[in-house]
Amino acid sequence: INAEYGIPKREFSIEMVVTERDLESFNVASLVEILQKNHSLTSLSFYEKRFGNEGSEILANALKHNTFLSSLSLCRAGIGSAGAISFAQALYHNTTLTVLDLAYNYTGPSACTSLAEALCHNTSLTHLALQRNEIGQDGCLSLAETLKQNNTLTFLDLSDNDLGSNGFSSLAEALQHNKSIKSLCLSSNRLQIDGAKSMGLFLSQTNTLTLLDFYGNGLGPSGSVFYWPKVWHTITL
Repeated sequence: INAEYGIPKREFSIEMVVTERDLESFNVASLVEILQKNHSLTSLSFYEKRFGNEGSEILANALKHNTFLSSLSLCRAGIGSAGAISFAQALYHNTTLTVLDLAYNYTGPSACTSLAEALCHNTSLTHLALQRNEIGQDGCLSLAETLKQNNTLTFLDLSDNDLGSNGFSSLAEALQHNKSIKSLCLSSNRLQIDGAKSMGLFLSQTNTLTLLDFYGNGLGPSGSVFYWPKVWHTITL
């Protein structure tokens, strides 16, 4: 409380949406300077911006030491595999980021493996979006192993990543051990009906998952999201 005026102090959170489409490294460095000085900035979005490896590395290094930012969106930011690995390394050090959106960056399985390894140590991130990153079965297997250990992540989006039957099976097994995931998005991964039945068998043993998105997996004409366990059973297969 302000002693002179008796007025309670208010804390404000600020969201910044960067509109410059092509971000050179010097522009990213300027944004990093803002991050270091503005402690009210809690959300940062770079939707459809072209970062490149150097820009990604600069921002990721800043993230290691930032203690105020809670949400970072890099959807369609062109960070690539090297950029995603840089952000994975940042997660070893950052303790305040709760939301990370890396969707549509085509990072590949090796970057996914790096993220999975980082999540074995990170205890703050709760939401991770990785849709359309070409992580494949190998990346999915790494994430599944992480889910057996990580008890912080509550939302995971792996849509459109060609996970394959092995990927789905590994996730299903991991969910038996995981007690934190509540929302899991697996749409458009070409899962067939036999794989869905197998996963359903595993899911019958968990009571923590509340939303499972299976849309666009060739499971029939009616379509795709069902809530688990007794909330609202809508299955569109």
